[in-house]
Amino acid sequence: MDNIQLLKKMIKSNAIVEPTPYKEKWKLVLNEPNEKDSTVEISNIPKETIAVRTDLFPAPKDFFSGEIGELKRADYVIIFNLNEKWYSVFVEMKRGKKDSSLLVKQLKGALCVYRYIEEVGKSFQGEPDFLKGSKLRFLAFLNTGLNKKTTRPEKSSKGKGYPETPEKFLKVTGGKYHVLDRLIGKMIP
Repeated sequence: MDNIQLLKKMIKSNAIVEPTPYKEKWKLVLNEPNEKDSTVEISNIPKETIAVRTDLFPAPKDFFSGEIGELKRADYVIIFNLNEKWYSVFVEMKRGKKDSSLLVKQLKGALCVYRYIEEVGKSFQGEPDFLKGSKLRFLAFLNTGLNKKTTRPEKSSKGKGYPETPEKFLKVTGGKYHVLDRLIGKMIP
């Protein structure tokens, strides 16, 4: 079964954001929970795209101590196929600017949720290749309350290269409207 179809089968609809038509293409509208004016729109996305709200996954506070940030979650993971390759882009949204260490913890927490989803697909759904080979990317939208047009992505938070780990996430400051092509230019080889 296709990754997107399996995700739709496994995950409740309230934890999924699907693309909507936009100028003969597709866009995703992501909202930051508890912040009504904090929205990001990403246009020119593939039709076969899904955003999973990783922040809805319950924190295992009865199991872990929470002392090192392991109970935190980023807002979304966007999963799509582009040029015959699967990508999973972890997204944290902030209305203002936040400390990078907090963002890293949230992105790491979302990665843990993703790994759990991946294992459920393999073990319980009988799909051994579920999300196999998906390229992981990490992204933080900051100052999402500003009503600006598209801004250019900044460089990765640490070092050169693609944002393949939570510690190397790509920062995008300001603006609600973004085009996937511009974002992935910094994320995808």
